[in-house]
Amino acid sequence: MKYTSGLTILLVLIVITIACSSPARKLADESDLLLIQHKYDEAIAGYDRARKADPAIMLDGQLAEAYMGKAEESYLKRQYKDLPNYYNKAVGLNPEIAADTRSNLGNRLYQTGTGFISEQQWIAAADAFSAAVDIGFASEELHLKRAEAYIALNLNYAAVSDCYKALALNPGSVTAYKLRGMAYYQAGEYDKALEDYSSAIGEDASDKQLYFNRAMAWIAKGDYDLAIRNLATALDIDRTYVAAGIWLGRAYFKKSQYYEAIDQFTATLAGNSTEAMVAYNDRAVSLGKAGKFNDALLDLDTLIAFNPRFYPALYNRGVILMKMAHVEKAIGDLSVYLCLDNNDDYGYACLAEAWRNCYGNYFLYSDREDIIGEAVKRCDAIISGEKDYPDLLHSGGHLYFQSERGGKWF
Repeated sequence: MKYTSGLTILLVLIVITIACSSPARKLADESDLLLIQHKYDEAIAGYDRARKADPAIMLDGQLAEAYMGKAEESYLKRQYKDLPNYYNKAVGLNPEIAADTRSNLGNRLYQTGTGFISEQQWIAAADAFSAAVDIGFASEELHLKRAEAYIALNLNYAAVSDCYKALALNPGSVTAYKLRGMAYYQAGEYDKALEDYSSAIGEDASDKQLYFNRAMAWIAKGDYDLAIRNLATALDIDRTYVAAGIWLGRAYFKKSQYYEAIDQFTATLAGNSTEAMVAYNDRAVSLGKAGKFNDALLDLDTLIAFNPRFYPALYNRGVILMKMAHVEKAIGDLSVYLCLDNNDDYGYACLAEAWRNCYGNYFLYSDREDIIGEAVKRCDAIISGEKDYPDLLHSGGHLYFQSERGGKWF
């Protein structure tokens, strides 16, 4: 109550002062009233008019307070891109406020951005971190957090730039080397990624993810032996590291060492981890390559029962059923698969081939307005040359598959 009375008295005094003031002073006093009411835009506009009326009037302190109010308002409204403009105008008018506000506001922006990262709100996180940088609040941790957000947004070279800034502040930063390696990897610069991962491992040889990441870069370069070596090291550090176990099996698969791949996927599945369920799909592909179709079907049945919408497994089961001459069942699986991934020409070609095997020349069905008709149209486009797939051979309307891609095989 006392506070309310005091504020009322202050407002009355301002109103009396306004009535007795010069035009410029009157504008300034009216703006002071707006500032007290947190009407920052109107206050700033009023102070600007007062300055035009009397260039000699001293309003830097009030304007700085108004711009700082706008900066705070931008923070509360999550308008982080606008915040640095208002803050830096305030500091330009009154440099003394920087000492009191920069650290506080910068830390709040850092904590807010970190919260956004935990919620995977990457754009908001990057904006909050950028606002902190733009008001002159910078640290190794801030640059690394922004790099993390940039990597999630696939802004790889922006992430690289932040990692360089972090390394300038701390030349031995393992996290900076790791994140820069990830950014280079996403940008397709595998040699630079390998160099950064190796630098990070030189600083910390106990981080399993560094070996995993380096293995991914070797796989991208087609060196599966070095990938296997790094994945094995990651598993030596942590035998329960599911991702390393799955990719070790895949590296063996890429080398056509199907039985080693089968053994590795079996070892990964032994942990009974939900995360490892995808290994059933990988093991099924390996079993299929080894000619063990019944075992492959068992794995795919297990995975599809666990997740009926895991479409690579539906595709693979459809192909295996085709190879086992269970064509009607294959048509069912491939149809469901294409409902989930309806832009896959290979899937449509498989479905059309299964239909041909079951019902004869599939071109008789090109007028159908369903998934079979779509499959026939796409196959016709491939055969006529309108679409070119170098690993999809054709002869007399009969499609043969000779390639392996993305966990699916033909």
